Amino acid sequence: MENTEKKSVKDYFSKHFPFDQILGGEKEPEAQTGSRFNQQKLSSKWQALVLFLLKISPWICGVGLLLALGMSFGFPYLNLSLNDSFRLFGAEVSYAQLQNLLKNITVGGLIGYGTNYLAIRMLFRPVEKRPLLGQGLIPAQKDVIIDTLAGGIHKHVLSQNLILQRIEESGLIKKLNEILISGTESILRDEQLREAIKQYLYKNLMGYFEKEEVRKELRDLIDKQVEKKADKGLKKWVINTYKRVNREDYEALIDQVILDIPEGTMDVIDRLEDEIEEGIEIIKKQKRASELYMTRFVMKLLNKIDIKGILANQMKHFDERRLERMVWEATNEQLLYIQYLGTILGILGGLIIWNENMVWVYLIAMGALYGLDNLIFSLKKKKIE
Repeated sequence: MENTEKKSVKDYFSKHFPFDQILGGEKEPEAQTGSRFNQQKLSSKWQALVLFLLKISPWICGVGLLLALGMSFGFPYLNLSLNDSFRLFGAEVSYAQLQNLLKNITVGGLIGYGTNYLAIRMLFRPVEKRPLLGQGLIPAQKDVIIDTLAGGIHKHVLSQNLILQRIEESGLIKKLNEILISGTESILRDEQLREAIKQYLYKNLMGYFEKEEVRKELRDLIDKQVEKKADKGLKKWVINTYKRVNREDYEALIDQVILDIPEGTMDVIDRLEDEIEEGIEIIKKQKRASELYMTRFVMKLLNKIDIKGILANQMKHFDERRLERMVWEATNEQLLYIQYLGTILGILGGLIIWNENMVWVYLIAMGALYGLDNLIFSLKKKKIE
C-alpha cells in the first residue's frame, strides 16, 4: 500500500497510457557542428577525386598560360626559337604550334571557369544593392523566392491533406484511440489506484473538515439552512428552543455531521465502483465514435494552421548570407561541379579554335557517350522489371 501511495501520477499515466509505443521511443538528437544546414558528403571517393581534379584545373590552366607566354621570352636564353620543331608521336611539331595550342586551351579554360564562377556568384552577390553593380539575383528576389519555396513545400510536402493522409496511412489515430480506450479500461480496473485515490481523498477531506474555521463556516451555513427550511410554526419553535437550551449539543451534532462527510463520500465511491464494468462497456461501444471524433478534430486543427505562412515567416528570418549558405549546402556541392566544369568546357572550346577538326571528334565522342548511356539505362530498367 505504501508503494502504491508513493507512485506518482506520471507513473500511473505511463503504465496505463503507453504513448511511447506510437512514437517508437525518443531518439537522441544528432549532434550539429557549426551552423551548416546540410551535412551531406560526396557519395564516393571517385566523386571526391573528380571534384579535386576539377578544382585544380584552373590552376593548371594558369600555369600553362604562363608557360606559353614565357616561351617567347625564355627561348632565346635557351638558344631555341619558336620556329624550331620537335617530334611528337612521330609527327613534326614546331614550338610555335605548341605555344598556340597552350594559349588556346589555357585561355579557353580560364574563360570557361571565369564565366561560370562569375555567373554563380551573381546569384548571391552583391548582397546589398550597389549603385553600379546592382544586387545578386537571390538577395534581390528574396521575398519572391521565399514565397515560392514556402508555397511549393506547402503544396507538395506539408499540405494539410498530405499530413492527414500520412497520419491515416500510419494508423496513428487508430493506435492512439486504442491506447486511450484500453488505458481508460485498465485505469478503471486498477484496484490499487482506486484504493490510493480513496485514501488520498479521505485523508484530505478529514484534514479539511477538522479545521475549526471550516467547521464554523459550515455550522453557520447549516444553521441558516435549517432555519430556512423549518416552518414558522411549532417545528421552528422547537428547533429554536433546543438551540437555546442545548447550544453546545446542537453545535456538536452539526460538527459530527460535518466530520461524517468523508466517510459518507467513501460509501458513495464504493457504491459507484459496482458500476465500473457497466461504464467500461459503454466506453468500448464508443470506440468507433471516438476515432471519428479524433479524425475530425485533427482535420479542423490542420485547417486552422497556416502552414505556408509559418514556413514563409520562418524563412524571412534568414538574412541574405544565411540564405546563400543554405542554397550552397543544399545543392550538395553540385554548384561547384558546374563552376569548375567551365574550365574543362573552355579547354575543349580552345581545342576547336586550335583545330576545327576537333568538332568531329567531339560529335563522335558525344554520340558514343549518349548511345552507351541509353544502353546502360535500358539494361538497368529491364533488370528492375
